[in-house]
Amino acid sequence: MPLFTADFDKLNWIMWVPTIAIFAFIAVTSHSYFFNPLLGAFGWHFYRVGTPQNVTNILITKRTIRKGDQTINGIELGDYVILETE
Repeated sequence: MPLFTADFDKLNWIMWVPTIAIFAFIAVTSHSYFFNPLLGAFGWHFYRVGTPQNVTNILITKRTIRKGDQTINGIELGDYVILETE
């Protein structure tokens, strides 16, 4: 069943309502700083981290971080997003 019918003025609500409900459920229960279910499905984790200069960044990593006092090496993907390098 397509999300749109042959007439593009009408939406297929039978498909849209469950689709939106599923994405809303994932967004609410993910407790993530970024909502990207595809990265989460592939095992990526998002963490809010601080730098010695008191700047808060978002860290994207494949590993689970349990201790907050670790040094992390990574590359900047944007102004406040860091991808951990191994």
